[in-house]
This record gives sequence, structure tokens and C-alpha cells, in this order.
Amino acid sequence: MLDHIRRLLSLAPNATSLRAYLESEAPPELPPDCSVDLELEAKEMLLAFLPRGALEIERVYRELVASRGDRPTAGELHRMGYHPSSLRKVHGSWFRFVKHEGHLGAEEQRVPRDPTPMTKSFRMVVLEILVEAHALSTGMPVAELALRCHAFIKRSPELLRDLEGVAELADPEGPSPAAWTAGQSQRNSTPVTDFWT
Repeated sequence: MLDHIRRLLSLAPNATSLRAYLESEAPPELPPDCSVDLELEAKEMLLAFLPRGALEIERVYRELVASRGDRPTAGELHRMGYHPSSLRKVHGSWFRFVKHEGHLGAEEQRVPRDPTPMTKSFRMVVLEILVEAHALSTGMPVAELALRCHAFIKRSPELLRDLEGVAELADPEGPSPAAWTAGQSQRNSTPVTDFWT
């Protein structure tokens, strides 16, 4: 029974999750000539049987892949009322889960995904420069990237403060290109080396 309701809800113009339907008092938005009518007590009972957390989103993910032939995005599942972040405890991240399911393409696997917190602006600066140059997927020579990153950082006093204390940069406002790309120590880094290592 739940599979039939779930399938019907997935056909709606604005697909909703089974959990969202069972928790809502409003009737679901369904395709023409379709309806679902459940008593309040039946909704409450069915809601108690639904899995929660990572197990639930794994099931929904697999059902969508099976019914559509392609994988849903994290944003799509979030809009359906599921929380992709619940996969962290079991799989480490959304992307590790998708890779485990065999749905992460070769190009997607090449994209660096580091869930460590950003304490400095370096990674965002590198991404900004690559996006601005339409080179996010193709890349650019490290020397050119380094020069562009430094020029970008110099325009902002807030970003320039992130360079204070970087041992490799004796002069943060005018470092040599070699110094700018050389931050290899574990404690100190520059935008370019911090992003790629």
C-alpha cells in the first residue's frame, strides 16, 4: 500500500515525500483524476512505521533511481523533505553515499570534496577565480591562478588579513609568484596550495 501511495505522490507536479503527505492535513497535489484518501488514524499508524534518518533517505534515493533511471540530487531530496546531511553518520558525506551506490561519474569523482571547515578564505578565492574565468572544470596554469588569486585578495582588506602570519610570504602585499605557490608546509599555506592539497 505504501509503495502505491509513494508512487502516486512522485507523479505529482510538485512531488512530495510520503512522510510529508502523512504529516500534512492538506490534500496532496496529484495528477488529474488521481486521489488518495486516508483516515487520520491510518496516517498516524503508517507514519509510525516509516524509517527515519539515513535509512529513509537511502530507500527514497534508490526508489527514485529505479523509477526514473537517474539519480536525484541532494537539493531535490531536500525539497522533498528529506535531509541528505543525515547520511554523514553512516557514509561520511552525500558524495560518498552516491559513489557507494555507483552513481558518481568519473568527472564528478575528480572534483575535490573536502568537508574540513574553512578557517581562511583561500579555497573560496580559488573557486571564485576559476568560476570567473570559466575554468572550474578545465582548470588553469598554477602560475596564472596564483597571480589572479593574489590580485583578488589585494582588493579586499578582509581577505588580505588571511595572509598575515603565512611564513612563506615575507611581504603579503607583494610576494613573488614562486613564494605565492610554494606554501607546502602543513601549518602555513597560500590560496593555491591550500585548495589543491
